[in-house]
Amino acid sequence: MGGRGSISFTGYETRSRGNFNFERKPVARLNRGNAGGGASEEQSVERFRQQFRDEEYEYSVYMDKYGYMHGLGTSHNPHTTKVTPRKYIKTTDEPKSMLHNHPGDKQTGYGGTFSFADMSFLGSSYGTSKGVVNTIYATSPEGTYRAVIKGRRAPSQKEIRGAYNRAKKLTTDKKYRSYKGMWEAAHNNLSDEMKKIGIEMSFNRDTSFKPRKRK
Repeated sequence: MGGRGSISFTGYETRSRGNFNFERKPVARLNRGNAGGGASEEQSVERFRQQFRDEEYEYSVYMDKYGYMHGLGTSHNPHTTKVTPRKYIKTTDEPKSMLHNHPGDKQTGYGGTFSFADMSFLGSSYGTSKGVVNTIYATSPEGTYRAVIKGRRAPSQKEIRGAYNRAKKLTTDKKYRSYKGMWEAAHNNLSDEMKKIGIEMSFNRDTSFKPRKRK
């Protein structure tokens, strides 16, 4: 698309992931409603999204197969979060997913899809956990993004970087008539490229989300 009133995509957020100098916080409020057998994965993820959708900063947490959250961490930054090292998480059921929130940006209101740092973290976590941690979520005002490694091995960092760069090239240097169209293209292009290296992505939209109007 192009022409008058079009929008240019300037790139995916440059978010980073750290696993040092972490800040551990209580997760009791995230686990409310899990008593008596836990909650479904979808229920727990949505609870996390609702509790952090209006936060200014990113937060991260691990989730086990019963929907319980472990090791909430943050770096008090809107574009990055520290992740609690798995060795500090004491549970009989090793967490298989990492969740974090993408705060809505001031221009569009969207939190956006995964960054290279997100995909890099997923790949390295899959390797160091010997395949246990195979899923990452990014919750945002517009909905929830999910990425899962489907193959028997983790894609290499080189493969992830290549897929990310191809998606960015496809999305950048184009014109969009709406923020919705721009972010959908960003997610779809990234999803297509990551699928080629064994990472499947999906997006569960919040139909009540209203993007900010263009100025």
